Amino acid sequence: MYKCDRCDQPLTKANLRAGGFYVLLEKSQKGVFASPPQSDVSAYVCPSCGRVQLYADSPEAFRSS
Repeated sequence: MYKCDRCDQPLTKANLRAGGFYVLLEKSQKGVFASPPQSDVSAYVCPSCGRVQLYADSPEAFRSS
């Protein structure tokens, strides 16, 4: 369970919509033909202060190799 970085309260999972598209996190890479590592993103909101925090569902995709 995630806690708010601001007030240490438990976060509530929320849906994040971006104009009808889903949000995808990509690792920055050089090169036009490179296929960057990707991960879906989960959103959580603090019901106390309203802070929104995003987390990569597959953080291992961003580890250096």
